[in-house]
Amino acid sequence: MGPEAPAVQVEQDLAKNVGELGNNRECPEDAKDDFVVDCESCVSWNLNLNLNLNLNLNLNLNLNLNLNLNLNLNLNLNLNLNLNLNLNLNLNLNLNLNLNLNLN
Repeated sequence: MGPEAPAVQVEQDLAKNVGELGNNRECPEDAKDDFVVDCESCVSWNLNLNLNLNLNLNLNLNLNLNLNLNLNLNLNLNLNLNLNLNLNLNLNLNLNLNLNLNLN
């Protein structure tokens, strides 16, 4: 049989690497803040992601925020939101806003 398709080879290489890294039971000090794949083995990744997202969001948020913001915003927003929010906000804001809002 001919050579594997590139995507299949990448998946096989990734599975092999995860399997090898999965045998490491100690979490290195420099991996504490990295993306951990397996909570028993501490496999860390540095990810560069280009994402195209189509999102349908139902959000239940409990937020405690302390914000110091300096914002220059040019916003064109079309929002369809279903939100349940419990907010405790301490805000110190300097805002320059140009807003075009279409809210449904």
